[in-house]
Amino acid sequence: SNACEIAPALIGDGDGCGPNFISYERAYQATNAYSLAFARRHLLGDASEDALLSGERDFGNDIKLFTR
Repeated sequence: SNACEIAPALIGDGDGCGPNFISYERAYQATNAYSLAFARRHLLGDASEDALLSGERDFGNDIKLFTR
C-alpha cells in the first residue's frame, strides 16, 4: 500500500517505511512482475519467466526473491 506516503507518522521506520526500504511504487512493480510471471506459468503454461520465479534472475538490484 502507499501507507508510508499517506500517514508516515502512524507507520514508522520499522514497518516498511524509511530509507532502508523500497518505495511503494517499486513494490507495486515487483508485485506485478512476480504475479504476472506466476499467472503466465500456472495458467498458460508459459515458462518464459521461470528464472524470475525460481530466483535465478532478480527483478532488480534492490529486490531479491528468496527461495527455500
